[in-house]
Amino acid sequence: MSLPEVQDAVERLGCELDDIRRKAEERQAAAQSDLEAETPVLQTQVRAINERIKELQEKIGACRRERNAVFERQTEIEEAFDASVQHMRKTSALPNTQTLLDFMNGGKPVSSNRVSPMSPSSAGFFLDPRVEAGHADELALVAEEHSPYYLALPASISILLAKRRAEDAPETLGKRLRSVPSAMELVEKTIRFDELFNDRNARYKHRIVQYNEGWFILRCDEHDMHFPYRAALAAGSYLKAYAHNGPSAALPAVIEAFGIRVLGCDKEKAELNNERF
Repeated sequence: MSLPEVQDAVERLGCELDDIRRKAEERQAAAQSDLEAETPVLQTQVRAINERIKELQEKIGACRRERNAVFERQTEIEEAFDASVQHMRKTSALPNTQTLLDFMNGGKPVSSNRVSPMSPSSAGFFLDPRVEAGHADELALVAEEHSPYYLALPASISILLAKRRAEDAPETLGKRLRSVPSAMELVEKTIRFDELFNDRNARYKHRIVQYNEGWFILRCDEHDMHFPYRAALAAGSYLKAYAHNGPSAALPAVIEAFGIRVLGCDKEKAELNNERF
C-alpha cells in the first residue's frame, strides 16, 4: 500500500471516529435534556404518592380505632346484659304485694311473681343433652367472667340463653366440637409473660385466660384485632362474625383460632396482669 493510500485510509477512519463521537455527544445531550425536563415532574409525583400513602395510613389507623371502639361497645352492652340478668334474678325472688298482705294476715306467703328455683323452662335448658353436648368447655368462660347464669332465671331469659348456646351445639348428639387435647395441640404461637406484661407498660393490654393447664391471650393477627375486655366472649363473638364465619364461639374453637400461649405464667402473674380489667 502506497503512502497516499495509507493517508486516505487514516482520514476515513478519523471521519468515522468523529461521527461516532458526535452521535455519542448528541445522545448524551438528549438524555440530559430528558433528565432535566422530567426530574421535577417525577419528584412532584413521588411527593404526591407519599402524601397519599400517609393519608391512607391515617385512614387505616382511624378505621382500626373505629373498629376497636365498635367491639368495645359490644363488650359494654354484653356487660349490661349480664348485669340485667343478675338484677332480674335478684328481683324475681322478691315477694309481691299479695304475698306481703297474705303474710300480714297470717296466711302462708305465696309469691305470684316468683320463679321457682328450677322452673320447667330452666330445668329443660340445663337438662337437655343437645344443649349440654359440646359445651362443657364453656365453663371456662364462666370462670373467666365470674358471673355464671344461675338456675333461677326467668323463663324468657333462660330460653334466650338456651337459644344462644344451642346455636353453638354440634349437630351430632354427644359429639363435642373440639376435644381439649386437639385444641391445645394446634396452638403454636407463644409469648413470654415478661414481654406481654412489660412492667405494666405494654402497648396493648391483654386479659390472660386459663384453659385446661395453660394460660393464653387472644389476638387475631390476620385483622390486627385485640380483645382486652371479656376476652373469651368478645373473641367468640368475633370468631362467629362475617370476618371469620367460624362454626362456634365455644372456648376450644376460640383458643384454636386466636390463642397465644403465655410462657412463664401462673395464677399469681395472671391476676397481676388482669388487675386493670
